[in-house]
Amino acid sequence: MKNIFILLLSILTITACVKTEFDEPVPNPPVVLNPTATIAQLKAKHVTGNRETITDDWLIGGTVVMDDRSGNYYKTFVIQDATAGIEVKVDNTNLFNDYPVGRTVYIYVKGLILTDYNETVQLIGSVITEAGQERELGLNGVQIEKNVVKGAYGTATPTVKKIEDITSADISTLVTFENVQFIDADADQTYADGVNLNSLNRTVEACGTNSLMLVRSSGYASFANDKTPTGQGSLTGVVGWYGGSPQLYIRDVSDVAFTNARCCPGFDPAAQASVNELFDGVTQYQDIAISKWSNNTVKGSKKWYGGAFGTDKFAENEAYNSNLAEMESWLVSPGVDLSTPKTLSFKTAMAFYKHDGLTVWISTDYTGCNAATATWTQLSATIATNADGNYTWVPSGNVNLPVMAGKTGFIGFKYVGSTTLTTKFRVDEVVIQ
Repeated sequence: MKNIFILLLSILTITACVKTEFDEPVPNPPVVLNPTATIAQLKAKHVTGNRETITDDWLIGGTVVMDDRSGNYYKTFVIQDATAGIEVKVDNTNLFNDYPVGRTVYIYVKGLILTDYNETVQLIGSVITEAGQERELGLNGVQIEKNVVKGAYGTATPTVKKIEDITSADISTLVTFENVQFIDADADQTYADGVNLNSLNRTVEACGTNSLMLVRSSGYASFANDKTPTGQGSLTGVVGWYGGSPQLYIRDVSDVAFTNARCCPGFDPAAQASVNELFDGVTQYQDIAISKWSNNTVKGSKKWYGGAFGTDKFAENEAYNSNLAEMESWLVSPGVDLSTPKTLSFKTAMAFYKHDGLTVWISTDYTGCNAATATWTQLSATIATNADGNYTWVPSGNVNLPVMAGKTGFIGFKYVGSTTLTTKFRVDEVVIQ
């Protein structure tokens, strides 16, 4: 009887030790490999327009900075290391399931092929000939199994850049531009044509400079028919290249964080010691866009534009053929420090006289985009009149600016006109010192 009791007690003890719930499986440690070459070293082996089958027994590695989740890239993901980025073409879709943005990927490149498209270097799997035409193919299933190793999940961190600083070395890298906005014509427009499945370019401009960048979006992208925002802020994407110029590809609309009010491109509130503008950089008949100058309209839509006669260039405006009942346009200088005495000088010319449509003003509260919101005081300066004759340059004389400690002054050239008041005016050699 005692033995039976001991047996039953043993069974109960063993049963009590059995777990009724199971722990979640512990994941294997993520694969970590040591690349034997950088992406920059690999890309250096490529000559634009050629194809090179890689013979070096190299391992590269990088973080995925672009995948095909949104459809803006097709059968492609992009990896980047500390030196460069490269497109990896794969003969499959839905690559984001295995190679999402942020994941580390290692690639044994021996036997793969380097090629390029529009100056963008690509890593592909093979080249076949169909109907006498060569066709490049991405890595196939066998090559993926043999050559590609998936590493840990992580985060793709962009590099903050200025548009004007982008070079071909940035191709296939993730960047962020701060304080940018879509130009007026491309704000509140669809990123692409998702109805007809056509890719489109939209242009962004930098606040504080006049730098421009194309944003290229596929008509197959999930956000193709979304509208571009009207504000300004930060823009993130992968740098592409076309026709010798950079362009940007976003991953999705979350890359476009334009939550701030629009800026006036080119406007810089910082005070300068002096100004010496000869308008040599303007383009004839194109709206003037000079760094730190602002060019805006209060009535109508016609801005100051570049004028030229022979090798001489200048700022110009007129209401002729404007079809505007009222026109008011302002060309405003960079700010100058009024803490010390300053003088302003410039020269003007006019033609086809109908009215005295040009005046010169100063403001200390101008904020850039809208001259109508600033307080302006008219300056007394000599300006060309009908008595001077067509296209005769007239010096303004030295105009003393007010001395105001701690204040920044902006000089505004104001043109007003209409369909009947159409005199053409030119301005050149604006000097503040």
